[in-house]
Amino acid sequence: MANYKKLVLTNKLRVVLYPMPNSHSVTIEIGIKAGSRYEPEGLYAAAHFLEHMLFEGSIRFPTSSSLSNFIERKGGRGWAVTEKECVTYGARVQPKYLAVGFEYLHELLYKPLLSKDSIEKERKIITEEQRARTDNTTEYIWDLWFKEVWGTNHPLGRFNTGDENSINIISQEKLLWYMNNYYIPQNMVLIVCGNFSYKEAEYYIKKFFDLKNENISNFSEAKQIQTNPNEIGNKINIIKTDSQQVQFILGFITGVSLKHEDRYTLRLVGD
Repeated sequence: MANYKKLVLTNKLRVVLYPMPNSHSVTIEIGIKAGSRYEPEGLYAAAHFLEHMLFEGSIRFPTSSSLSNFIERKGGRGWAVTEKECVTYGARVQPKYLAVGFEYLHELLYKPLLSKDSIEKERKIITEEQRARTDNTTEYIWDLWFKEVWGTNHPLGRFNTGDENSINIISQEKLLWYMNNYYIPQNMVLIVCGNFSYKEAEYYIKKFFDLKNENISNFSEAKQIQTNPNEIGNKINIIKTDSQQVQFILGFITGVSLKHEDRYTLRLVGD
């Protein structure tokens, strides 16, 4: 097993390098602590909306097709996912195209156009995505469970995709604010895994990601409303849909946090 290497760049971007000499590809992922739980009042749905918009073109590649073609013509691919805690952007390329992977992610995160025309186009797409999710009971039941536990006034109780009202009021100004305040180096972790050399990876990381950023992340951590499990009590919620399946969740509020000494024991019990 190869040894991994950790770096912290001058702009406080944290980096983990994990070479795998026998691999036939390289994967680069950037995790940003900018998920839906950090959306302030008035910016509900901004995290997921912004993720969509970054693929709609950059300064060098002004259309979504030209941006995707930049990496796909080299046999690579890019992706992203928005979760409650973070937003992750990734690229996978052949080892000889390592520079392409880094430049592709650089264009996404540092050079997006965020044009108003593209925002209107994506607004329709995201609205349809939100509707489709409510029709998928396998996924939708988890949204409803979080809503029951946290409540709609808490970021964790809201849907990652937002609802139609919140999607409709997202603007270019709101997306720029969200990006400028959360998409900053000290709020990111960059990981490289696959067939590459430390020297080459460090060169491209410093070239494309060791950039100055004077903004300071100013979000406040979301706090749990129900601190005592006994305050919640037993809740039974039955929701009828037109689905041909029945989904069932039985959840428990344990009070065991991610830093609790019993977190690993609880995970074993759950698995």
